[in-house]
Amino acid sequence: MGAFLYFELFKCIEEKFMPVKCRNCGRWFIMKHTTFSHYCKRLISSNPPKSCRDISMRHTFKDKLKNDPVWEIYNRAYKQHYARFMKKKMSKSDFAEWGEYAIELRQKAADGELEMEEYQRLIKI
Repeated sequence: MGAFLYFELFKCIEEKFMPVKCRNCGRWFIMKHTTFSHYCKRLISSNPPKSCRDISMRHTFKDKLKNDPVWEIYNRAYKQHYARFMKKKMSKSDFAEWGEYAIELRQKAADGELEMEEYQRLIKI
């Protein structure tokens, strides 16, 4: 039995499949070589339509918003512009153009090229 498990393990490694322990539920899963995640896709029993990966992505994003003022400003501006788009006060192309502009601004602010006040003023335009 042990030899069979070793054979299977090395066959997975040869095919670039890696066993990984989920950081949410603690169970092992096989990670494909095309994706990289520390979380499995198993459904969580307390919330059936959500998987460990879904839950972890949401928590990671919320933590980023709490701890990074650049992302907090970006998220607030995104919600404002998305509301304009949904109320038909902004066209789809205008929203997409603003989105690209906002991402550039966010990157500059994160790199320290923009002051926070300037970033906050520019992203609302």
